[in-house]
Amino acid sequence: MRVPVRLVVAARRPEVSADPRAEGRDHRSVARLERVRAAGVDAYLTAHHGASDVAEPATLAAFQPRVVMMNNALRKGGQRPMFEVLHRATGIENVWQQHLSAEAGDLNFPADDIANIDDSGAYWIKLIANDDGSFRVFNARTKQWKQYPAR
Repeated sequence: MRVPVRLVVAARRPEVSADPRAEGRDHRSVARLERVRAAGVDAYLTAHHGASDVAEPATLAAFQPRVVMMNNALRKGGQRPMFEVLHRATGIENVWQQHLSAEAGDLNFPADDIANIDDSGAYWIKLIANDDGSFRVFNARTKQWKQYPAR
């Protein structure tokens, strides 16, 4: 069973200034990357369904996400190496999983943060961001919201 992840995001685009240290580079891209590194990101959607080939501690260290969302299935993605990296990462408040991962076993995150703990339903995780920088995450299975204040 496949269930899509729905992300609803409202955000303002920040002003971009050129970085004179980045000779020959796209100044806007460099400036955006520096702002992300300085501020961190609120939510990070794992690449490749949380498979082992994208389990890179450096990615989480660079982005410093508050929450991580994994669009995995029971037997697709959500591989043990990714869970090991997520458990070792610092600063992550919650990891939201689309499905319980069969491979991760005891490394799955708390059931309240998993949309589908078995194949009996088709639930989703929804993130809504606010203009003030706060955001909230909804688990359709538990019908519960979790609020995250602005940094």
